[in-house]
Amino acid sequence: MLKKIKNIAFVLIGLYLLFAVGFGVIPYAIPKEVSEEMAPQFDINRFYGADEQSVDRVTLAESPQSGFDSRIRLIREAQTSIDLVCHCVKDGITSEQIFAELLNAADRGVQIRVVLDGKVGGLSGERKGIAYALSAHPNVQYRVYNPFCFYKPWEWNALLHDKFVIADDRVMILGGRNIGDEYFVPDGYEGKITNDRDVVVYNTASGGDQSGDSVLSDAKTYFNEIWDCEAVKEPYPTLSDSQAKKAEETAANLQQVREDLMAARPDLYSEEPYDYANSTVPAKQITLIHNPLNAGPKEPWVGVQLANLGLSAKESVLMQSPYCTANKRLLSVMKSMAATLPEVVLQTNSVASSPNYPAFSNYIQNRKKFISTGITIRELQSEDSIHGKSFLMDGRLSAVGSFNLDDRSMYIDTEAMLVIDSPEFYEQLKAAVDQYGSQSLTVSSDNNYEQSDSVTPMDVPWWKQALMWLSSLFSRPFQFLI
Repeated sequence: MLKKIKNIAFVLIGLYLLFAVGFGVIPYAIPKEVSEEMAPQFDINRFYGADEQSVDRVTLAESPQSGFDSRIRLIREAQTSIDLVCHCVKDGITSEQIFAELLNAADRGVQIRVVLDGKVGGLSGERKGIAYALSAHPNVQYRVYNPFCFYKPWEWNALLHDKFVIADDRVMILGGRNIGDEYFVPDGYEGKITNDRDVVVYNTASGGDQSGDSVLSDAKTYFNEIWDCEAVKEPYPTLSDSQAKKAEETAANLQQVREDLMAARPDLYSEEPYDYANSTVPAKQITLIHNPLNAGPKEPWVGVQLANLGLSAKESVLMQSPYCTANKRLLSVMKSMAATLPEVVLQTNSVASSPNYPAFSNYIQNRKKFISTGITIRELQSEDSIHGKSFLMDGRLSAVGSFNLDDRSMYIDTEAMLVIDSPEFYEQLKAAVDQYGSQSLTVSSDNNYEQSDSVTPMDVPWWKQALMWLSSLFSRPFQFLI
């Protein structure tokens, strides 16, 4: 009898594995195309503003400290609402400091909504107390996107990858940064740095009749779509007694964390409002683009619009992406741009700098395909990595956000980018990307590095090279999942 039960169990497990693989992998193998209904909405002319400036002003938060400081200021100065969406919260003091500030804002009556990814969002394990504290507060609502469901394998791969936060109708921060010490580099941090960037948008018409002309209005609408979409769930509609106790303890600990930050960084707690008007530059137009929200294979809304912009460029295209996969659509667009433009540059990581084995191994094993498109490739020589995602075109248009040049960003995950028509902001962004270029080596046509008088190739440990090669055994056949 026991043997029969074991055999039945093995059969059931085998059937479930076939079910999981079949429905969790196969639907993603054939990429979707943009529907006829959506295509007319992708007219690139809408990204260009008129001669006059828009109500939005903008600046770059490039350094780790500016990324952290801008978030604390935004939360501190919020009066009525904060909406935060983020892919992942990682361990560290800066994560605690940001959530401590959020809870303090809630204590003074600010209405707060938080959405994290439901599988890698990060408020689990030792950080679960933060999730409980958010859920317990009457002025905070906490939800997650597409949590794991064992009988829906076709949804397993879809992740929330957006990263933005909006305060009132006044300030928004959008970019590629997750929340964690590797992105913000607090005092005493000794780990490797994940170099990223954010855009800070200031709505000069906040509270007035023209406030709705700001891109913040579109971002708020998009946040509401995320909040209300079928894939978003409330993980803790009610708390048990033990969870409520943990919430109370965590809230008290976070209050102390905030007091410590106030003592260490009094500059962040000045009574004078931050001068956004003089710390930003004008923009003719700022446009939000994003992917569909369904938890499954997606139409490539962001990828197609960025490709259309690149193909319409007249002089130059500069792309920065932490990793790239040898996607046929991407390679074709790169080849077309290189054939018609004087300058097409890709700034990315090297084997030495990249911490992402699956995605980067696909790029490095397929690097000859990228070289054959005719673009110029620059790879960072550093122990720290690039994580920012940006595109620059013709000295005028810039795009910054969460979109990587990989299959996952194109067809699987939620993504959001700001397309910014501002020569002044373009110069800020180009200077930031060129700073990485000064620490990079150009890949030659023979798939080696060109000689440089100022930059030396980083040594790569043998074990990292081995792990990259092993990862490529998976990343090649399953590139459409990476």
